[in-house]
Amino acid sequence: MPHMGAAMTNVGIAGTSNMGGSPNMRKNVQNLGQNAKHINDGGNPYLNGNNGPNNGTYIPNIGPNVVRPQAMPYTHQPIRVIYDPNAILRDQVIEITQDQVTFGMRPTYRKPYSYWVDQAYPWSRRYKVPEFSLFTGLGEMSTLECIGRFTLQCGEVTDYHKMRHICLAAAAVFSNTFSMAESQKVAVIGAGVAGLASARELKREGHRVVVYEKSDQLGGTWVYDPRVESDPLGLDPNREIVNGSLYFSLCTNLPRQLMGFSDYPFEIKKNGELKTFPGHEEVLTFLNEFARDFGLVELIRFNTEVVRVERVDSRNDQWMVESRMNELSLEEAFDAVVVCNGHHTQPRIADIPGIEKWHGKQIHSHNYRVPEPFQDQVVVVIGDSASSNDISGEIAKVAKEVHLSSRSPGIKVTKLDYYDNIWQHSKIDCVYENGEVAFQDGASVHADIILHCTGYKYNFPFLETNGIVSVDDNRVGPLYKHVFPPKLAPRLSFIGIPYWVVIFHMMEFQAKWVARVLSGKVFLPSEKEMLADIEKHYRRMEEVGKPKHHTHSLHSDEFEYLDWLAAQMGEAGVDEELKEIYRTLFKLIDKFLADKGWIKLRELVVENGVFEK
Repeated sequence: MPHMGAAMTNVGIAGTSNMGGSPNMRKNVQNLGQNAKHINDGGNPYLNGNNGPNNGTYIPNIGPNVVRPQAMPYTHQPIRVIYDPNAILRDQVIEITQDQVTFGMRPTYRKPYSYWVDQAYPWSRRYKVPEFSLFTGLGEMSTLECIGRFTLQCGEVTDYHKMRHICLAAAAVFSNTFSMAESQKVAVIGAGVAGLASARELKREGHRVVVYEKSDQLGGTWVYDPRVESDPLGLDPNREIVNGSLYFSLCTNLPRQLMGFSDYPFEIKKNGELKTFPGHEEVLTFLNEFARDFGLVELIRFNTEVVRVERVDSRNDQWMVESRMNELSLEEAFDAVVVCNGHHTQPRIADIPGIEKWHGKQIHSHNYRVPEPFQDQVVVVIGDSASSNDISGEIAKVAKEVHLSSRSPGIKVTKLDYYDNIWQHSKIDCVYENGEVAFQDGASVHADIILHCTGYKYNFPFLETNGIVSVDDNRVGPLYKHVFPPKLAPRLSFIGIPYWVVIFHMMEFQAKWVARVLSGKVFLPSEKEMLADIEKHYRRMEEVGKPKHHTHSLHSDEFEYLDWLAAQMGEAGVDEELKEIYRTLFKLIDKFLADKGWIKLRELVVENGVFEK
């Protein structure tokens, strides 16, 4: 058996190699670059396309990572495919002799071998490629996660054309060269953080990327729009939808150290100062610089709304994207679609008994921009999230009274110390026609406005999957690890669904995972295994009493999830220093938020330089 590590030399991205007349090297060296040139085989009759010495053989590409030998010898011998873990040119070399293929590649596939042959070269079916069996010193293996010398045996071949194709198909079982290793045409819907992270990782993997953005600029959630909708609750289906949900004074809830990507930290200054909690303007600047530095802007089709995404003829390997720009409609086919449309546009409204008879004003935080409209009003704010704390503190400066209402069971009913006119209450029990709002703690107020800081619904109005993917009580599913719908994976994926996590890092890791799955470098479990994992997640939620609408909350599991994603690519997880910053922040939240609110909590952190040491 020839030993690749001792005998082969590297052919650079566009290089050549002279193998001379080495008796054991009647072969073709495969370089996995896109620009492999002629290989001089020293007159080897098995490789010379013209059957003459030193004429060389041109190796055409099958895909960006695969080259095809021009000819193989006639043989009656079985073909063997050998994996050599000692190959110097690991992941780069394939040796094809008259009866075997040898390469250096650590296989990680979990599918039956015949499946990968079919996926790698569908045309190989007409050659009746047999199902391969894998043998090692340990006997037949069901997965290929071993390190050792693997031999694949297939049936006798009497035609060199068949032999050549079977060799290549067999080699594809172990290499990164099945069909999806070719450059995929991928549609990314949305140019916010998720869309930009996805575009970068897909581009890095050599895919052809089109990013659809319905607005005239990138940034998604981080673009401030002073407009509000005609329906302040966002319930009217005929309203003109305003995608932005930012209020003018918004700052990040996470310190800037957690607002960058693993290889692109947040270093945007305002007035020469690196702020611990940047404002939305700095975040948008950061995203624009990120897009510029990685060449993403030219991938984006601005002012282009996606109105329909569906499979072509119920196939998973081709998707039709219909888009609209002004009055112009366009349909375009893609190999895969990555959904990155965000989830801060469609408001969720609290269900309040008696609200149909209540004559006061209602507004959702989606349509909150500045506090002035609340001047001298008695306001009830529903919710206990960061936005409800932020907004209540801001409008308290102009409002007559602010009453916070939370459904959290452990809420402390009290007047808050850090403002003279904010009270904390339990859940609303009922509202009445005369304007009275009664709380379950027994208190009641006559309110002018109810402000819903109650979050948002996941919404994919353009996506048509015949019910395969649905949203039920804010559970998007079924999604394997919050990203892939098993029945449609890997050609349809979602980035940015989870929350209560280091969001920029999560989107980056998810995007890398999707990009590498589409490249064939990382593989998903079977559909059955993915569905089983999803059901296990649902059962665990039920056991701990976690409601369905928090399916995608990663609170307390955030780093386990991020480290799992990183492990799929063989990379390190979130830096330990960043993890400690995150944990410290939440310790401060648990200790001070109830008494101080987000505004005062940020001030406390900044004054003490908690994250600047």
